[in-house]
Amino acid sequence: GGAYAQHLIPLLEVLVATEEPCVRNRAMESFQIIIECLPSTTVLMEALVPTLQRLTAGEWFSKKSSAAGLIVQVVRRLSVLG
Repeated sequence: GGAYAQHLIPLLEVLVATEEPCVRNRAMESFQIIIECLPSTTVLMEALVPTLQRLTAGEWFSKKSSAAGLIVQVVRRLSVLG
């Protein structure tokens, strides 16, 4: 459930950073589900801001493209949460 969703974020962070497109795409789909399960703005920010910072600081295209996709999902979720 939503209370435990944030514990999957470190694993998904590794998977969205991979060079293999099919692995990265599936991890992004899972991240979307996790983001939708996070119960509040505070939890969302605490769980995902460090992840986004690490991904955007990466040198590889896969990390940066995944970060861009996650930012869109986070902004959508934040607009729903208010």
